[in-house]
This record gives sequence, C-alpha cells and structure tokens, in this order.
Amino acid sequence: MKIVVSNLVKSIDRHCILDGVDMDIQPSAVNVIIGPNGAGKTTLLRIIGLLDKPGKGQLFLNERRVESYSSKELTTLRRKIGFVFQHPLILEGSVYRNMAYGLRVRKLTIDKEKIEAMLIRVGLNGKGDMEAKKLSGGEKQRLQLARIMLLDTELFLMDEPTANLDPISTRTIEMLVQEIVREGKTVVLSTHNLVQARILGHKFFFMKQGRVIQEGPAQEIFNRPVSLDIAEFSSAENIIYGKIVTENNSRSLNTDKLRICIATSHEDGPAAAVIRPEDILLSNEPIVSSARNSFKGRIILIMDMGIFLSVSIRCEDQIFISFITRESANMMDIKPGQPVYITFKSTAVHIIKK
Repeated sequence: MKIVVSNLVKSIDRHCILDGVDMDIQPSAVNVIIGPNGAGKTTLLRIIGLLDKPGKGQLFLNERRVESYSSKELTTLRRKIGFVFQHPLILEGSVYRNMAYGLRVRKLTIDKEKIEAMLIRVGLNGKGDMEAKKLSGGEKQRLQLARIMLLDTELFLMDEPTANLDPISTRTIEMLVQEIVREGKTVVLSTHNLVQARILGHKFFFMKQGRVIQEGPAQEIFNRPVSLDIAEFSSAENIIYGKIVTENNSRSLNTDKLRICIATSHEDGPAAAVIRPEDILLSNEPIVSSARNSFKGRIILIMDMGIFLSVSIRCEDQIFISFITRESANMMDIKPGQPVYITFKSTAVHIIKK
C-alpha cells in the first residue's frame, strides 16, 4: 500500500501532538518509527490507520487523498489495514472465536483448517478451544497478529508490538514481520527496541516533539545522526563533546585534554562527535598510516558480544569503545589494564553542531 503523509498536524486539548509531519512510507518494507515517549508515534499510527482524523494536513493512501474516498470506499480501505496495538485487544470467548470474528464481520468463509494453520504459524497450535483471555501476554499478542494475518490485510500498523513480551513471543513476532514483508505487505512499526529495529527495518523515521527529525536507512540514522537527540537516543557508543577549533588551516574537536582531527564544514564552537566503534582500530603499538588520530590509552573493560568483543579504552579524559574480532583479540592478548593505541581517520568523525 502506498502511503504519503503531508504536513500533518494534530492537537489534543490545545496540546500539539503532531507538528507538520511529512512522511513517505516505503511499500513492501518495514518502516520503523523511533523516538522518545511523547514524540507522537502512536497518534501518527492511529491517523494512518484511519482511527483518528488529523487537524490539518493530508494523508494519501494509494495516491488518493483520504477525503476523496466515499464512505463505502473507506470501509473497504479500512479492511485492508490491520492494527497491532501494544496492549492486545482480545474478545470474550475462545481463541478460535477470536480468530473467526473478523471473517464473520466481513461475511467471509470461516475455514477451520486455515484458522488452525494460522495458529500453528504463530505458535498457538492446540489452543483453539482455550479461553483467549487466559493466554499469557505474549500469546495474546501473537493471537492479535494472527487474527489480522488471517484477513490478509495489505498494511500492518504495529505500536510497540513486543513491549514487555517474553523472548519466545518477541522472536516469533519478529519472524512473522519478516514473513509478512516477504509476502509483499507493508509494515509501519513503532518500537523502542533498537536491536529489533536494526534487524527488521528497511526505512527509519526519528520523531521528536511531533516532528520527523531525520529519515533514511539504518546506516544513515545510526551512524550519521543529524542531531544529538538521535545519537543519544540510539545509544551511540562513542559520543565525544568538545569545541571545534581552527588552527593553521587544520580543524579539530578539542576536549579538555584531547585534540581530535576532524573534516567538517561546521563553524567553530561547541559540538559533539560520533565515531563508530568499527572505525576505531586497536593495536599494541602505534599504527603508521594516513589516519590523523592516534591516541595511547588503557583498556578498562572487555565485553563479550558474541561474534565480536566490545573494548572500552580510556584515553586522557575520554572513553572510546572499539569492536574487534576474537581473532584480533587473541593475537593482541588483550586484557583489562593493558596499554593500547587507538587509531581512526578524521573522516570517520561525524560532527554534530550543538
């Protein structure tokens, strides 16, 4: 489903919730909306899902303004949209009755075999006769999603679908989201789980105070954030605060004790730098290269991240985090307290002006 949001504004009790939101949703993909609480994510999803109306602005679905649809056409359109709420909406009665409800309302054939197949698909096999409200939280969320999938909707709107769920339910829902997109469906997902976002997302939107601050692929959002809000929200491993200084045609970000060479067009003054851990090389001896930043430090922490190690190094008044492979760690024989050198290029330093 093609979705475009143009200058969307929404206020509740004179409080601005959405403040000129522009958004072009990527079809047949997972579109992830991230941002702090109160950013307007849920309100935006409800408007896209035709549950609420905007105060101003336009919503285009399949290249038509929503206002141009007749009442009958809107009903047909709504039936192509499924909403997975953070707190599952579960009906009275059995799991089977919950699954059949949407089919009954739409006057579609209630195929027991298809219902049972869908329950198997979401990991609720054998629970068709169980009272739905007695399911666990994770099972209720899977039931809510299964109920929508059974209706073969084109658009899935998901508001924090795995918040506070058990690991099995979380992983099941993540796998189902990937399957849904492979079937050509469109997903718009709001989440605070950044690991989940990176795993599932194709296009990202960062919202703050009712506005979209930045949009793009994961690499752009997380590695080259346009504001400190995004860097801090995404828990960027290396955020260095200082001042941009120009001396002898050379530019640097200066902290109290370090001078970090940078390549930027920003003016001198307070700023912050974001450096990817992957761009910081770790060595026992200084590295001779074109990289303009090389500092001696001491390892203060080593964390096992599975396929790689996260190494924290204190250099003067700053702590840097570098990701290295197990093979490299073994060759260097690294351990806490060990003196090491870190090296990174000036072009690897992403500057955000404060």
